[in-house]
Amino acid sequence: MKNKILLMIAITFSYSLYAQDKKFDISLKSPDASQISKSTDMPSSTYTGVISSNIPIYNIKIDNESFPITINYHASGVKVKEVASKVGLGWSLSIGNTSLSKQIFGEEDRGWVPNIPMDENYFTPNDLQSTSYALAASITGFNQDTGNQDLYATKRDTQPDIFSYSVNGVSGEFHYDHTGKIIQIPYQKVKIENVFKITDDKGVIYNFIGGNSVRNLGGSTPTPQDIQVTDYVIESIVYPSGKKIMFEYDPISYGYLSNYTKKYSYPIQDCQTTLGNSDASAQDEYDEYPTYSEVLKEFILRKITFPEGEININYSTREDIVDGKKISSIEIKDKNQRLIQNYQFNQSYFISTEQIDVLNYSNQTSSLMKKLKLNELVETIENKKYQFQYNEDMPLPNRFSNATDYLGYYNGQSSNTGIEYVEYNNQIYGLGDNKEPNINFAKQGSLNRIKYPTGGSMDIEYENDSFYFNDYEKKISKNKLIVSNTDPMQTISSQTTQTQINFKVKFLSTINPQDDGSGSLPVGPHFVGEILDANNTVVKTFLVVKDYDFLLPAQSYKVRVRKSGSVPSSEYASLELEWFDVQNPLKDYDKNVGGIRIKKIVKKDSDNTNALIQNYKYVLENNRTSGEYLGDKINYYYISTSPYGTFGNSCSRLVITNSGNANLTSINGKPVAYKRVITEVENTSGTENYKTIDYFTNYPSSNFTFAGQPFFLYANNQYARGILNKKEFYNSANNLVEKQEFDYEFDYKLNEQSADYLYSPELTIQPYVLNIIAVTLDTPTTFPYYKASFQYYRYSINSSWVKLKTQKNTRYLNNQSIATTSNYFYDTTYKHLNPTSLIINTPDSSQKTIYQYAHEKGNQKLINANIIGIPLETEVKKDNKTISKSETKYDDPANLFPTSVLSYDLQNPTVASTEVTYDRYDEKGNLLQYTTKDGIPVAIVWGYNKTQPIAKVEGITYDQLTSTVPVSGIVTASDNDAADPAQESLLLDALNSFRKQSALSGKLISTYTYDPLIGVTSITPPSGVRQTYTYDPANRLKETGVRGKNSAGSYINKKMSENKYNYKP
Repeated sequence: MKNKILLMIAITFSYSLYAQDKKFDISLKSPDASQISKSTDMPSSTYTGVISSNIPIYNIKIDNESFPITINYHASGVKVKEVASKVGLGWSLSIGNTSLSKQIFGEEDRGWVPNIPMDENYFTPNDLQSTSYALAASITGFNQDTGNQDLYATKRDTQPDIFSYSVNGVSGEFHYDHTGKIIQIPYQKVKIENVFKITDDKGVIYNFIGGNSVRNLGGSTPTPQDIQVTDYVIESIVYPSGKKIMFEYDPISYGYLSNYTKKYSYPIQDCQTTLGNSDASAQDEYDEYPTYSEVLKEFILRKITFPEGEININYSTREDIVDGKKISSIEIKDKNQRLIQNYQFNQSYFISTEQIDVLNYSNQTSSLMKKLKLNELVETIENKKYQFQYNEDMPLPNRFSNATDYLGYYNGQSSNTGIEYVEYNNQIYGLGDNKEPNINFAKQGSLNRIKYPTGGSMDIEYENDSFYFNDYEKKISKNKLIVSNTDPMQTISSQTTQTQINFKVKFLSTINPQDDGSGSLPVGPHFVGEILDANNTVVKTFLVVKDYDFLLPAQSYKVRVRKSGSVPSSEYASLELEWFDVQNPLKDYDKNVGGIRIKKIVKKDSDNTNALIQNYKYVLENNRTSGEYLGDKINYYYISTSPYGTFGNSCSRLVITNSGNANLTSINGKPVAYKRVITEVENTSGTENYKTIDYFTNYPSSNFTFAGQPFFLYANNQYARGILNKKEFYNSANNLVEKQEFDYEFDYKLNEQSADYLYSPELTIQPYVLNIIAVTLDTPTTFPYYKASFQYYRYSINSSWVKLKTQKNTRYLNNQSIATTSNYFYDTTYKHLNPTSLIINTPDSSQKTIYQYAHEKGNQKLINANIIGIPLETEVKKDNKTISKSETKYDDPANLFPTSVLSYDLQNPTVASTEVTYDRYDEKGNLLQYTTKDGIPVAIVWGYNKTQPIAKVEGITYDQLTSTVPVSGIVTASDNDAADPAQESLLLDALNSFRKQSALSGKLISTYTYDPLIGVTSITPPSGVRQTYTYDPANRLKETGVRGKNSAGSYINKKMSENKYNYKP
């Protein structure tokens, strides 16, 4: 199928003077950032009905911290306008779950959001003499000399952009207040600084830089302010030890069509000047335009460097974005450029059969018909292959297809035009799109099977999201009736709830006169078209051939075409009637609105047996859906008010658009979520049969929405949603065996740090949108010449610290229950968000654990480094008696490393003894020497380019060791082994010689060898009996052994254990 889109842009004088209406034209993130943001906006959980499948690439380990590189699939469905990431549709490359992106609301913030008083009495933008007027003019760019908005003026946006971040398992959002202070949503254990540095509570620093520069073109005159930054990339990660992970990027540029807007505009207010001149814009208007996202610069990740090696990401050209790139392979190399793993991305495309040509963008036609698809991920060194299958019962639609449901998912309605019906003031507008969801179409393009390298598989089945609906539901249907002179009288039985019916009638006749404007009526034999009421009284007569448009009271009617006089049988006449029925009944049912959720997951072994089946049921106890609709009311229309003329008049228009408030972005999350979900687990072998029931919190947005608001709102209270407050476990007999209950408190105290905080505790800021709705021309002798009239809307952004207060675990056995309750207590001065004490109560005892952190111990050095989440002192009391107490010291002002560990005498808790001291570190943070409680020093030698310990000697200091024994030999041998694994035997010889040094006689010596990026290969303890470790091609531990002698007295390696890896459901 091939469609032509012509740009019929009807721009009138009144529109050209003012900034284009931006309702729903929200600035989109890049395809990759949009995919990554889904994990924050729609976290994988039974609460959202979404799962995330992660395929591991490599796990970087530094200082006991993991930084996993994976590709992730987010099973939330595919929207028609969605553009695939560089991995493939639905997939993203996850760099340690670390990301930062920005959703622009209104215009991009260039400076902080201007502050206007909360109290309406103190903000008077329509008072020409007030400071409020000058602020409003500055915000909107109103030029008092010309009466227009200056497109090139430096305007100040009034809607804060929302940043989404994720670091080290912590995710959330933040925005700026009007002074430039960063306000978190919700408040987390991270420190966020400009621009942008995020530090977790262990002191790990994540440094981000701007990752792109995009200009969206279409629908308005380009200005310098159209260039925006929506994505940020991680530049470096710095650990307290000084170790780093560095990221290198290549800049690329490309462009793609990101959206196509259609708008029908209908005047709903008498737009006339005070002089009575008719407004030329007071006509129905149609406007359509593509949005071309010109990516002036985007940084694509090329290389990750870490202490033990590097990861290289390679790209090739893709077909669904002109000049765009896709990931073709990922290589993991050690520090000596030895290839450890090599992942090849085998990709193709979802191809649509629907061709849409956009005028002036013929080079984009093919790309609009394609979406990048990941078929396989192959690790070539060991031929480890992941294979992916998708729902492809039918081709995906074109990215600009109109066949979408309310949320923008495919619904198969190929006759849609993009404009739905809207009732306003008893009139019907629009073209009548069918937006009803259809799971058979909505699931197309979604992942339905993963086949693992072991031969095992996972199948995914989807169903439509649903929510409980109890409200009036408006349905608009178009009716058509054709009655000819040969037909009997027909009856119209309208079921509309309107007070009037709008009839559009076409009267055709071969004998009646045509409408020529003279008003002449038929002469001689002719046909008469008639509409009669229930009493057979004629209420409308049709004698002249033309189109008619009129209103009649809502009731039943009869229609006929009769002869007047002796009309020859060869003559013909008909009435073609169209009218709308509007029904608005009170409905109570489980409603589908669009979107998909997980219905079933089936996991199988390599021989397709021993399947584990997981069924998901999103129901309440009464078997009704547990889904709730939490988003804005879905609508595809709004009221646009703009100035007309210069006499203080406004013109209001009803605008119906194809770009609704839910089908472009996931910034406001999934609109449907579930407060009770049952997971039934069944193993076909009968060994596992149980179910769990999850209960979640659900809080709707507190922002009111109405048709008159010409802007896209941020849905607040998202932090309060999806919190697990109860989980129940049932056995195969359906008996409750365990229940976990969680009680959280929403603490709003930290909102007071916002400069925009005033009276409402949950508010961090009340943004607003300011519009010019009228312009008045003063007399020429008055300055300024033009005065604007302003209208503004406020909405709220809330935040909180989500504080766990109580956790109760109850186990049930033989009609008995045993409950354990954990109560958490926090610092009342809000210095940090960690629990300062934990009280665990059981039926038999009570135990209290008291924690002290950097703030409580007054360690300013750690506070400055944000190492505020590590307990420095822990004391445990049972039945109010101290049973243990320990403290970790950080006393060295030169670094952030622990210096000693103390324990306290239980009989005299004020008396401490030293358990261990950490005496010396190298420049990379590696521990070189520690001293035990008994005063015995232990020296450690680091090799493999100072990444791994290769020798530990007890009973000697590090200085004594290095001054009496040549350690450089084993260090050099280990570096050589890192470069060439075949050199390990030489390292073992060097370590054996090291152990035999006379200066180390009587010392306890342990030595170690490794395969860098894989694992330890041997450990030789003081006994001298070497333990060996071998790995399979997937770098997993295969065997362990010990070095011993055979019957002939020769050394051999004896196998001690063997691991076999099979896919387990």
